Order: sequence, then structure tokens, then C-alpha cells
Amino acid sequence: MTDQPAQIEDWQLEFPLRELKGCDQAVSVNLKFIVEKKLQDKLDDYRFLTDRLSNLAHKDILTSKLPLGFMSIGTAMSEVERDLNTSLALAFFHEQGGSRVNTLKPAFYLLRSALESTKTCIHYYHHYSSALNNDANSAPAMDNWIKGKENTPNSRILENIFTHEKFVLLENGVKFKTTLKKHERRLEDILHTKIRISGAHNINLFEYYLGYYFAILIDITILLSVFKPINILELPVFEKFGGNAPMILDDLAPELLRRILPANVIATLDKIAEQDSETQSLKAFVLAQPDLTKEEIDKSFDYLEELTKKPEQGL
Repeated sequence: MTDQPAQIEDWQLEFPLRELKGCDQAVSVNLKFIVEKKLQDKLDDYRFLTDRLSNLAHKDILTSKLPLGFMSIGTAMSEVERDLNTSLALAFFHEQGGSRVNTLKPAFYLLRSALESTKTCIHYYHHYSSALNNDANSAPAMDNWIKGKENTPNSRILENIFTHEKFVLLENGVKFKTTLKKHERRLEDILHTKIRISGAHNINLFEYYLGYYFAILIDITILLSVFKPINILELPVFEKFGGNAPMILDDLAPELLRRILPANVIATLDKIAEQDSETQSLKAFVLAQPDLTKEEIDKSFDYLEELTKKPEQGL
């Protein structure tokens, strides 16, 4: 006797279909809010930035001490991008005072997760780089963390990233830790029900969420720009490399960072970049390259197009 696939009854679909309809209505209402508040351009900028966080974090063999077998920090930051995108989507699905499904609380949880994961990536990179100076055979703990074989370090351990020289310079310039701690505490209060946002009917909760979404993304961008100061330097990468820029320089959008980060943060990041030997070495490397002709630039993109047509090998 052949097993028949289980049949889904109409009554079993009633709940998810009803809630999906509520989500659809919520998206329309929240999109209308975006238009009314003239937030379209700002949201587009932040979404554009979110999709480039792994680029902002990536370090490759031009500057990195890590062997090729080490799982890139960019790999872990891709999960941060997904967390932020999912968080924003869940917030759009929230129906003010209507739905029985609370999509807003997991949206806040994913903001916290994205921030914590960013700090963890930086922690492990520093940890492993330091270990290589003392023991070339030290196992990359970050690999195990990415693969889910090791727990995320606790907050006390993650605070160690602020003892590194570039983060000390940041703190001396803008007192970033105070702002970061404030945001982290507020997220904790929301997630542990100290602040009951689900019962706050006198405010627009989508607007309330957006304030945190924008703030946390700025926090993450500052962390990555201290970790990798080349991010904020406006260099002629396109003119020198066309479509074949080294990954550490690829698609960094420094113009956008300079537009959305606070002026005092940019001034401090510029000082950090000036004093960072790795950044200055990279800058000199870029400027030493000859400018490409238009034909060479066009050919660099033709090469990339050919690569995308070839089947992946060795997977």
C-alpha cells in the first residue's frame, strides 16, 4: 500500500491565511507612512547600505594575516545583512493594534542579533590575528562559531574589542560606547518586556521601530568603519580597477557613508584612517595603479559576465 500525502483541510489554512491578509494590509499602511513622512530616500540609502555590510567587513590577502582556509568575516556578515532585512520586513508586516501575530518583537530581536554578531565578528578577527602572532597553528575559533559549533561570547568578552587601538581612538573622539550601550539596553528592555511596546496604542509602533533600525545600522557601520577605515576613504577604485577591484576595496560606497554618518564621527574616522598603517598602505596601493582606459574598464566587466556564465567547479 502506497502512503498518500497528507491533505491540508480548509480549516487548517484559516489562521495563516487570515494573518497573511492582515500583514498585506499592514504593509500598505506602513508604506503610506513612509511616503507621508518623506522617508523613501532615507530608507533606500539604509537598505543599500545593509546589502553592503559584508563588503565593509571583508579583508582579503592584500592586508590580512589570515590564511585562505579561514572562513571570511564577510561570510558571517552576510548573516547580519539577512537579519537586518528580515527585521525590516517583519516590521512592515506589523498591523497597528490589529493582528494577533506580533511581528514587531522578533523584528527588534533581529536588530539585537545583527549588532551582537557584528561585534562577535570583530572580536574573533582580532582574537585570531593575535593568536597567529604567538602560535601559527592556533585553530580559528571563528570558523567553529560560524558553523554553529561554538557559542557566541558573552557581552563582557565582546567588550574587549574596544581595547584595540583604533576603537580607543574612536572613543576618545566621540564617546561611541555610551551611545552603543544606550541602544543595547533599550533593545534588552523591549525584548525582556520591561518596555511593553505591544500595549503602546498611543504611538505609531512602525515609526518607533524605524528609529531603532536606523540607529542600529549606524552603530554597525561605525563599528565596521573603525575595524576597516578604508571604508570611508573616497579613492579612485573604479578608475584603477574597473569591475575587477580587490574584494577588500569592492563596492564600499564611501560617499554614502560620509552622507549618513554624523560629521563628528567622520572627522574621527578620518583621523583613525590617517594613523592606521594598514589603511595607508592600501591607499598607496590604489593610487599607484595606472588609470584604466574606457576599453579596459569595459573589458573588465565583460570578464565578470563570462565568469557568471560558467558552471561552478569543485563544489
